[in-house]
Amino acid sequence: LRNLDYVATGPRGALPAATWDVIGVIDNDVSDPFFGIQARGVQREAADGDLLAIICNTAGSPDDEVKYLGMLLRQRVRGIVLTGGAPEDPRHQTATAHLLAQAAAAGTHVVLCGRRAPPGVDVPSVLFDDEAGARALARHVLSLGHERIAYVAGPVGNTTTTARHDGFRAALAEHGIEAVATVHGDFSRHSGFEAAIGLLRGHPGVTAIVAAKELMALGVVAGLAPHGLGWPGQVFVATML
Repeated sequence: LRNLDYVATGPRGALPAATWDVIGVIDNDVSDPFFGIQARGVQREAADGDLLAIICNTAGSPDDEVKYLGMLLRQRVRGIVLTGGAPEDPRHQTATAHLLAQAAAAGTHVVLCGRRAPPGVDVPSVLFDDEAGARALARHVLSLGHERIAYVAGPVGNTTTTARHDGFRAALAEHGIEAVATVHGDFSRHSGFEAAIGLLRGHPGVTAIVAAKELMALGVVAGLAPHGLGWPGQVFVATML
């Protein structure tokens, strides 16, 4: 059955009681203010329509994202909102495409937020121009006179990470400079803290650090203290949502 991409329904007796009044929201990290705001907005709108929104937190795991998609389809929910950047792994894209196609066949509405639909899948997407946003932020940091700039990127192999990193590098290239160093985190506060510790240990002359996510930026600010540095006076920290 797995080879046929079969999604089982619940017990036969439960079919008449399908959860058609439920919407599933698959979030990357509900502790992230950005995703928390998204989840709260979906819950509010769902409640206004007498619907229940179930929040599924993947904690950044591509496998959990696929698992939750399958679980929500087995519950025969009315709709699914899939948020956050997509893993760039072809196997994950294929698995997601199969499940989204099954959702369409079952009449389950799907909306993507922050990512494009996999090739061959026609579902609506709400997109952000991550590359342009990162380019604008980097230009602002450059306009303040900073040239020794480090970058704390998101996880490798994520569409949001790639777009934001591309925009950041493009802005620096316009001024003929490169980042002093780039460190990858996982969008969490802890990874930002660890990135700052390592960056400032290896590159003590850094005057600005740009983070790809606000939680990582909070970690970066906390990571300045062990080096006896203050923010924003000694090291400027900038971030995207």
